[in-house]
Amino acid sequence: MYHGHCHSSSSAIHRLKPHKADAVGDVSSDLLINGCHKLFVHLTLLFNIMLRHGVSPRNMLLSTLVPIPKTGNKWVNDSNNYRAIALGSVIGKVSDNILLEKHRYVLTSSDLQYGFKAKHSTTHHCTFVLQDMLDYYISNNSSMFLVLLDASRVFDLVQYLKLFRLLRKSGLCPLS
Repeated sequence: MYHGHCHSSSSAIHRLKPHKADAVGDVSSDLLINGCHKLFVHLTLLFNIMLRHGVSPRNMLLSTLVPIPKTGNKWVNDSNNYRAIALGSVIGKVSDNILLEKHRYVLTSSDLQYGFKAKHSTTHHCTFVLQDMLDYYISNNSSMFLVLLDASRVFDLVQYLKLFRLLRKSGLCPLS
């Protein structure tokens, strides 16, 4: 639970990016970022109630899918040349930030993972590793074989029940 710590709400709010709109257009990140202490108190109460009763306001669960053209694709009429991003609730993002901060030691990943990780870039880190490996094999006059994996549809294959069991096993309490 959030245990009434308004600092958690305040810290989570200040990690939001400015000028971001809510999925339904009711709340912007700027409204929360520039909010007063009473706002943090009320949000903390809201999050505690949500956790205690296991429910969330409907608007907090809504998202809007926005198509973004993939880099370099010239065929705008082909739906395969787009990727979708989901614009969710700003209040939901605050709740996510609180839980991610609170459980950051449980929600760790491998040092070899670069994507979806703060202060990491798949482009720069992976390119560096590949260049380092190429340099090693070239300097040792050896062959190197490369396999590329297309993980563009990997989220369609996630076994959520197994993921939730792993999170519980790692010590993440669903009511905290």
